[in-house]
Amino acid sequence: MSTEAGGRRAHAAMARAVFDTMPSLDRALLEAAFRPQFAAAWKPDPGNRPQREAYRSKADLLLYGGAAGGGKTDLLLGLALMEHACSVIFRRAYGAFAESSGG
Repeated sequence: MSTEAGGRRAHAAMARAVFDTMPSLDRALLEAAFRPQFAAAWKPDPGNRPQREAYRSKADLLLYGGAAGGGKTDLLLGLALMEHACSVIFRRAYGAFAESSGG
């Protein structure tokens, strides 16, 4: 077993221990939030070819740039939600993220 797999199992065991001690209403709300149909909510914009291709890319390094409104932040958040086990997204300023995400 790899160190990474062992680390994931340890984290899963800790999460299960915390989950098991939660009040039943909190557990039900958490389970509802992570149902498969909720996780499948994001898909690339069908009309945005670069975003679709970037989403499907198997590259280790992907460079995707362009003007505001091109779907870059949406792609980052979609990949983080749908494809990555762990994601960290850095922006130069929070305002840039808040403006592009509607927050």
